[in-house]
Amino acid sequence: MLPFKRILFPIDYSDRCHSIIPYVRDTVKHFSATLTVVHAFGALETRFSELDLADPSWAEDIRRLEEPRLRKFVAETFPGQRVEAML
Repeated sequence: MLPFKRILFPIDYSDRCHSIIPYVRDTVKHFSATLTVVHAFGALETRFSELDLADPSWAEDIRRLEEPRLRKFVAETFPGQRVEAML
């Protein structure tokens, strides 16, 4: 098997997402791979928020809410590791 150079970890903050974290850590360490964490969001994630989905700037509003959450997740989950985080 070829060594992994890059690992993409899509996250949704669910219990299943959290349960796979130890395996992601081990795989990154074993292969000395680069880790990229990705969180995608859309209108469904905002349905219970106070954001006005009719407003064309809703995507930027949710981005401002989600970026700190993603940074916190990466810092707490992969402390001391260099992780690329994408939203």
